[in-house]
Amino acid sequence: MNLRSLVKIVNKGQFIRPILNYVVHYLESDKTDKNKNIVNYINVLKLKWDVKYDEALEIIDKEIKR
Repeated sequence: MNLRSLVKIVNKGQFIRPILNYVVHYLESDKTDKNKNIVNYINVLKLKWDVKYDEALEIIDKEIKR
């Protein structure tokens, strides 16, 4: 999955969450860490939609420090 197609998907808003859950599950089943950034991006979006800004910022901060 590339970032460009992901952006097209998430532009639909939080109602696309079931599809994003499937995408995260699919990407996490791949044992390599090459999709970790995309999974973290999706998780931050879901936290933002749930108004859990502190948790989202913790993930962002952890990724920036890497």
